Amino acid sequence: MNELLAGVRVLDLTNALAASSATKILADLGAEVIKIENPAGGDYTRALMPYIFESHNRNKRSFAVDLKHPEGVALVKQVATTCDVLVQSMRPGAAREVGLSAEDLAVVNPNLIYALPTGAVSMALPRPSRAWRHCRTASWAVPASSTRRPAWRCRRRS
Repeated sequence: MNELLAGVRVLDLTNALAASSATKILADLGAEVIKIENPAGGDYTRALMPYIFESHNRNKRSFAVDLKHPEGVALVKQVATTCDVLVQSMRPGAAREVGLSAEDLAVVNPNLIYALPTGAVSMALPRPSRAWRHCRTASWAVPASSTRRPAWRCRRRS
């Protein structure tokens, strides 16, 4: 394992692939990554695609915390006080609702780097991001190889 990021502590509040890939790379480079999972089954790729889950969560430590309860949020804030970076991929507005927004965590750790990969997941953007446009374009490959037509069509912006 590479030790380039030895001594860096990352709090991982990601689910699925894109953001988990980012924290996987940080872990592979030697960062200590602590993944927080939902107690009701964990990261959904754990059951849906176990081989992907194992690949994207190697070199990480994890524990289950229920973020719907104040005690769980308090525990995450306590862990965040000792971290250098937080990466989260919650739906837009969810972190603010539970009290884990960048502003909320700046109170407990003003030096925390708060990473929020948006790409295709953020519907709060005023217009689709470049990442979303590529996802839409790539999604045509599957329907094109089958007999089904996609439920939506791409429209070009002028």
